[in-house]
Amino acid sequence: MILIKIFTAIYLPLMIIISCVKGNNSKNTRNEIETTSSGSSSGRSDRNQKMNSSKGKSTISDDLVAITYSESSHINDYGIDRKKAQSIARDLNSDLGSPTIRDQEKLIALMASSRLSGKKFNEIMSIAKRLVSIKIRKNIDSDIPDILYLELALSAYQHNKYTMAEFFLQNPLRSKNSLIVASGLTLMGIIVSNEGKYSEAMSYWEQALKARPNFKAAELNRGFMGLRFGDYNMAVNSLRKFKEEWYPMSGLIVAERLAGNGAKAKEYCDEFLKKKNDYKPAIFSCALNDYQGLGKLSEAKERLRKLGKNSDGNSGFDEKAYLIIGRIEKEEQQNQLKKKIHSSKKNNTGKTIEGKK
Repeated sequence: MILIKIFTAIYLPLMIIISCVKGNNSKNTRNEIETTSSGSSSGRSDRNQKMNSSKGKSTISDDLVAITYSESSHINDYGIDRKKAQSIARDLNSDLGSPTIRDQEKLIALMASSRLSGKKFNEIMSIAKRLVSIKIRKNIDSDIPDILYLELALSAYQHNKYTMAEFFLQNPLRSKNSLIVASGLTLMGIIVSNEGKYSEAMSYWEQALKARPNFKAAELNRGFMGLRFGDYNMAVNSLRKFKEEWYPMSGLIVAERLAGNGAKAKEYCDEFLKKKNDYKPAIFSCALNDYQGLGKLSEAKERLRKLGKNSDGNSGFDEKAYLIIGRIEKEEQQNQLKKKIHSSKKNNTGKTIEGKK
């Protein structure tokens, strides 16, 4: 049970932030602020490609893209490239000048990139006011875009203004856009989970998945919540959909191990460590699977010793590794002692039979 608690503490602080930028470039375009496992941005570097399409509109993203962000100090390369976000926000701000109604998409893109770069809530609100002012000036009866409210809700959440976030989510939750609805429901789930209302959070994520099947943010939250509370089948079903990405796979390894599927966990371990062999939580989990799941003591000990030599700065796992190595060595000694006793009894039994003859 101690080891289970160690891993729920490591993997559970998963928060999902939804990037809400919508542009008009090709459908294959990925959000330029999202980073890869190596920490590099997936976006293009050229400013004209980055900022403008043939129609002169923002092309930061073709669609709403879920960005995974972790509060855990153990995660440092699966999150938001803040420098890229700052760069995009600066370029957008410069490009906008005196915005008109035609710049609606760029203003919303500016809200998203500014939020992701860590701007304060009042700065995000200021951009929203610019857009609202332009729309009202054009037509006082203009509808305010649902995505604007969603951006304000996300920014409010990031600054721990939960009540305000819930207020701004009222419109997105009634949106005709399923992606905005799913994003809003996912955020509501995160908010209530922070308040300890885990079953309610799960309900929101289930609703998000009904609105938008396989919605990444909701699936990841559901998967890691299942891992936390021992519903390993749910965790596996949700996380394996994104097993090509290292962070979900690291959770998948834990879920399979705790579900008693040692062979499957080993399969994921081998695949994971070929791609990313310096992530201590995963190395530790794989070692535990060798030890507890497969009974391979020497393999487990070898992994744990390698973990101690890894200098990624995550020293907390070094101490845990040494403790487990101590347990393994004690168990090996006990196994050797049992073998000696068994061998001795066998020899004595043979001598007794021989003596009777």
